[in-house]
Amino acid sequence: RQLGSRILNEANDLKRTISHIATAIGVDLEFINAIIEGEAEVGLAREIIQKMVEVYPIQFQDLWMSVDDTLSGLLHFSYKQSMESSRIIPRRDKNGELTPYYEYFDTAMGRRGPFRPEKIVGLRDVNDNNALNPDVSYDNGHLMQQTTLFIGEVNFYYQVRDKKHCIVTRTGDSNVITAFCPHSFASRNLDKKALVLACTFKSDVRYAVDDITNSKHEIMDFCGDLRIPSQGFEKRLKRFMDEELLDENDVFEFLVQNGVAKDRASQIISPTRNESNTATTDELKLLCKLLSCKVEELIVTDLEEKDEVVFQRKQPSRPFPVDNPTYEITPLARSVHQSHLKSFIFEVLPNANPGHTLKVSSHQFIYNYGSVSCVVNWTHHQAGKGSKKLEPGDSVYIEPFVTHRFDIYGSNEEFSEDRVDWITKIPTLYVVRLPSMLTDRVCVDFAAIANTGKPRVGFETMQW
Repeated sequence: RQLGSRILNEANDLKRTISHIATAIGVDLEFINAIIEGEAEVGLAREIIQKMVEVYPIQFQDLWMSVDDTLSGLLHFSYKQSMESSRIIPRRDKNGELTPYYEYFDTAMGRRGPFRPEKIVGLRDVNDNNALNPDVSYDNGHLMQQTTLFIGEVNFYYQVRDKKHCIVTRTGDSNVITAFCPHSFASRNLDKKALVLACTFKSDVRYAVDDITNSKHEIMDFCGDLRIPSQGFEKRLKRFMDEELLDENDVFEFLVQNGVAKDRASQIISPTRNESNTATTDELKLLCKLLSCKVEELIVTDLEEKDEVVFQRKQPSRPFPVDNPTYEITPLARSVHQSHLKSFIFEVLPNANPGHTLKVSSHQFIYNYGSVSCVVNWTHHQAGKGSKKLEPGDSVYIEPFVTHRFDIYGSNEEFSEDRVDWITKIPTLYVVRLPSMLTDRVCVDFAAIANTGKPRVGFETMQW
């Protein structure tokens, strides 16, 4: 039925009735109606969509939906499944030999989620904390951004603006790494635990990669470099000017006519060239009148060196909720450039029977890195309820708006030291939250839709 809804929605966008669509793609009307009513096989829906793509200027992915691989909004990935995914990654050592460097393990990845999380065990021992140690092999970075939880005797290495750094980490430390930033991890003591939970995730750039690919020769100048103070603002202002068919002289004259001094008008238009600050709030409001945009659309935060890799030592925890707490939560590394990325350590308290109920608009990745099991209970507003034991080394992916909680597991258990990532007295979870495509811009656009039409978004039921 959801595929049928998308077909009906696309027909409305193309200003065609379902009858018009059937005639154009050469199929019986009853077949399309069966899809819209949710009474046809998925294979038939795929065939109809493919025919529409061949006839109309639309993309297959605009109509097709990936198969939901969750159980009522939650996907559980066991320790056993994780162990079965083990693979060794070799890197060159100081002698130029390819030797084992990492052991990778998959964790919970939902098909509709933005995460590609993994557990990584360091296999190479380093005898110092030197960022230039020849036994440390930096990678070349990757398109996905990353947030990391450190466990055990791990050194974290990274390179920013041609300078290499080494941080001696402790359990509970965390970071956020920008895309394509070279980095590495290594063990300080192979006789002790040395691993990271690396949660890579899709940013807006990853979702826009088709447009970027088609604009490869223009995109760098189009976007600029946030590392150059005020250039991000300057490039954004230029994009709005181009869209309105305005040049610098037009904007200069407008600012001067509205009481801005000539020298200041030049600085506003080109703060990078004039080594000046970007526009004030009042100046931005003036520009918005000319450019027909909102103030927040002209605000750009520069990327300082400290923001390219954000590292945070483990902070004190706090009880949650304040009244009758059932969890201790510890916020982990934050980045102003990924403001909706939120990660935590959740410790499930002995009185969590039941635990406090949670529901967020984010996709969530959760991994039990402690030595005590808990139970995750959840309810999907359409698909029903579920309950799953979360043992050490297990992980889950939870879809947005799924009500869930973490409860203490009833009986005492013993797990081998090899099985457990870190010895804890209570269930200890690594939690990462991301909004995926439910960005602030999407929420604002949705909020502006006519109230009578909001229920039809994604669930179209009628002709325009």
